[in-house]
Amino acid sequence: MNQYQVKMQARRLMDSQEKFVTTVYMLFEVLEKFNETQRTFREELIARDNWYEAARREAQAQKAMTDTLLESITGLHNAYRETHATVDRNTERMEKLLTKVEAYFGTTGLDYDN
Repeated sequence: MNQYQVKMQARRLMDSQEKFVTTVYMLFEVLEKFNETQRTFREELIARDNWYEAARREAQAQKAMTDTLLESITGLHNAYRETHATVDRNTERMEKLLTKVEAYFGTTGLDYDN
């Protein structure tokens, strides 16, 4: 190998090393961008997980409220049924009383429109 060829080989080696260094720097940049993307994705997953957890708690609260409302409506229904039964019994008693009063006094002196 003559001196010219040695210089050319040295030049190619320097160019090759320069390209290698450039490639390594570019690889580091790619890795940094990848890490940044992964970090952003992780933050998004955490935010989404927090949102789903809040939605789950909200759904549980709504279910508890619905259960309480159902219990209240059931209680109101029972109270209405008992009140209606009491009114029916009282109506029957009043009719019996009015029948006795009419039988005793007659219907000429009683005015039911009051």
